[in-house]
Amino acid sequence: MNFLFSKKVFLPLLSVAFLFAVFLDENYVPVPLKFFFGGPFHLHLSAIIIVSMMVGAIITLLSVFIFNNIRSKLKKMKVEKNIEMKRI
Repeated sequence: MNFLFSKKVFLPLLSVAFLFAVFLDENYVPVPLKFFFGGPFHLHLSAIIIVSMMVGAIITLLSVFIFNNIRSKLKKMKVEKNIEMKRI
């Protein structure tokens, strides 16, 4: 609990919460969305922005995970190859 009230965490967390509240308050205008088929339906602008940010964050996390996974496999292959070369 002390971690949340430290200066390094509390002020940035408070400012992000404030900006998030202002963001949700200001962007409530309904925006019509239409996909390939069907009629348009209205969704709040803040919901559209939040969903797109979440999708972007998920894609970024997946790409970092895949990159680290591939890099660790390549390092393992390189170590195994070096061990093989030392045996010869």
